[in-house]
Amino acid sequence: MKIKKIMISQPMGGIPKDEIIATREKAATVLKMKGWCVVNTLFTDTDSERTRMMGIIRAPLRSLARSLERMSLCHAVYFCRGWE
Repeated sequence: MKIKKIMISQPMGGIPKDEIIATREKAATVLKMKGWCVVNTLFTDTDSERTRMMGIIRAPLRSLARSLERMSLCHAVYFCRGWE
């Protein structure tokens, strides 16, 4: 049986990090119960010294690019409430 991969997309602008993580974990739990393999697209290293040393000017844009790359591995995308 081929494993179906899915990524979670959710609003993040202006939302506290702990709320983002809680929403993502809730969605991931349900998706895993339905047989999906959740591909992680939550990047927490956007404000790191390494990112600054790489010359990254717009960390959110880099995170979007990384998410799109991971999206290419997925069969589907789950959009959390608020992405209407």
